[in-house]
Amino acid sequence: MADYTYSEIKRKTRHSIGAIKRYLESFTKVLMAKHFGISHLSELTSITGLSEYLLKQYLQIISDSELNPIISDNLSVLLT
Repeated sequence: MADYTYSEIKRKTRHSIGAIKRYLESFTKVLMAKHFGISHLSELTSITGLSEYLLKQYLQIISDSELNPIISDNLSVLLT
């Protein structure tokens, strides 16, 4: 994972730093839930408070990332 600062991500995405932190926190919650075997959308919605639409996007990112060893290793860092 590239080690971007929040300021760099803000500049590239044009999102606020607060929004970026929320996205990362939400994504990490989904990643951890999946890691612990929770993958049903209704359970994930209940646990995370996220919409099914956003959960599907995060799950797709996680699924796509598992195909790339470097990105997969970076996701493991989020789990620690």
